[in-house]
Amino acid sequence: MRRFSGSTSFRFLSYLLLTTFLLFSFAGCEDDPEKTGWEDLKTPDFSGPQPGLEEPGARPWRHAGSFYPEDPVELYRGIMGRMRDTGVRERRDAAAVITPHASLRYSGMVQAEVFARITVPEVVVVLASDHELEGEPFAVWGLGPWLIPGYRVGVRGDLVADLQGRFPALVSDEPPFGGHPAELQVLWLPYLNPDAEVVVIAFHDNSYNHFKDWPLARVLEAGDLLAGFITEREAAGEGVLLLTTTDLVHRELLEVAREQDAALADLVARLDVEGLHGYITGEAITMCGEIPTAVMMATLRALGHEGMEIVAESDSYAGNQNAGSVTGYLGGIAWK
Repeated sequence: MRRFSGSTSFRFLSYLLLTTFLLFSFAGCEDDPEKTGWEDLKTPDFSGPQPGLEEPGARPWRHAGSFYPEDPVELYRGIMGRMRDTGVRERRDAAAVITPHASLRYSGMVQAEVFARITVPEVVVVLASDHELEGEPFAVWGLGPWLIPGYRVGVRGDLVADLQGRFPALVSDEPPFGGHPAELQVLWLPYLNPDAEVVVIAFHDNSYNHFKDWPLARVLEAGDLLAGFITEREAAGEGVLLLTTTDLVHRELLEVAREQDAALADLVARLDVEGLHGYITGEAITMCGEIPTAVMMATLRALGHEGMEIVAESDSYAGNQNAGSVTGYLGGIAWK
C-alpha cells in the first residue's frame, strides 16, 4: 500500500482488506465487539493497583467502556491482537504519524496498521482536537500522567514549558482534554514503549470548524516553531515522534465521503498544506482535525520531508453498512 499520492487501485485494496476484517468482527460479535479470537495472546499481570492513580494531577481515562474496553486484559488483547492481525513484523523509526480516533471497533484496525509499523521513542508530541471547544482554544496538558487501564503514561513537564515559551498562545488547561481524540492516541503508546512520555496539545477543532482562527500563515509559522523544537530535542539525543489524530469527512453520503476522503488523503500524502487549507475552507469539508493535521504537515515540510506514506484507509461504512452517514479514517507515516 505504499504511496505518496492518490492511487485508485491501492485505495480500493485498502478498503477491501479493512472492510473484510471489520465486517467479520461486526457480524460475529454484536453483543461483545472485542471478542475476536485474541484470547490466545499471553497478557501481563494486571492484578495490582492501577499505576499512577494516586499521583497529583493524573488524568484518569474518560472513554473506556465506550470507545475501548475498560478491562486491561481485554484491552491488551484488543490492541496487541489488532497489531498482530496486520501481519507486519518489522518496525522502523518514524518522524510523524497520523491516525483516526473513532473507537477501537470502528477505526482500530487503521490505527493498528500504523502502530504495528513504527517504533515509539522517548518523547511523543500528540496533536489532537478538542471537539467540544471547551477551555482554551490552543491548550497543552500541564498536569500529571495520563492513565489507561493497566498503564500510566508520563508527561514531560519540562517540554511543556519549552513549547509554551515558543508558542505564547499555548495555555495549560484541563477542559480541552476531556474528549476522546487525544486519549485514543495515548492509549496505544505503552504497548509499544512503556517508557514513552508525552506532551499533549489540543486545538479547538471539529467538523463544523474550518481552520477557525488558523489562517495559512499561522499554520506555517507553527510548523516552523515545532520543527525547531524537534530539531533541538533530537540534537540533544532524544527521539521525538509527532503523533497527530483526525478523522476525515463526517456523516456524508458514501459516494461523497469517499470522493472527499480520497482528495484529503492525497493532500496529506503530498504534505500540501496550502492545498489542504484551501480545499477545506473553500468547500467546507467536514474533516474534524484539519488544524493539527495541517500543523503536522507544515512541521514535516520544515524538517525537510516531502511526503507521507498512506498505509491504511477505511470508513464507518465498513463497520455498520450505513451509506447515508459515513465518517472516514486515515493512517499515514512519515519515515525518518
